[in-house]
Amino acid sequence: MPDEQADKMVRLLEEIRDLTKERNVKLEALLQTTHQRYEDALQRQKEAQARVLSHRRRFLWTLTPLLLLAIGFIAYLAFWVIPKSEQREAERWLEQRRTIESNQLSQPH
Repeated sequence: MPDEQADKMVRLLEEIRDLTKERNVKLEALLQTTHQRYEDALQRQKEAQARVLSHRRRFLWTLTPLLLLAIGFIAYLAFWVIPKSEQREAERWLEQRRTIESNQLSQPH
């Protein structure tokens, strides 16, 4: 009878050992899967950051010449076109003034 009890205990302990080993294998597989998912997510995040940085650089390389062109156009308007139109307006005003003065002089009093 004690031998049967001992055998039962040994079998139960062996079964517990086997179940523990199976559980540990499953946990190790789960841990490996989780670790791989984490590594993949980290890699995707790094790739996304690299893409964003690349897009930002491309945007800035495109935007900079456009801004310089806009500044040049505004400077052209400010220093060339507007003063020319003001000069033309002043010349027109002087011409009208001369016309008015010549008309006044030519009219008999």
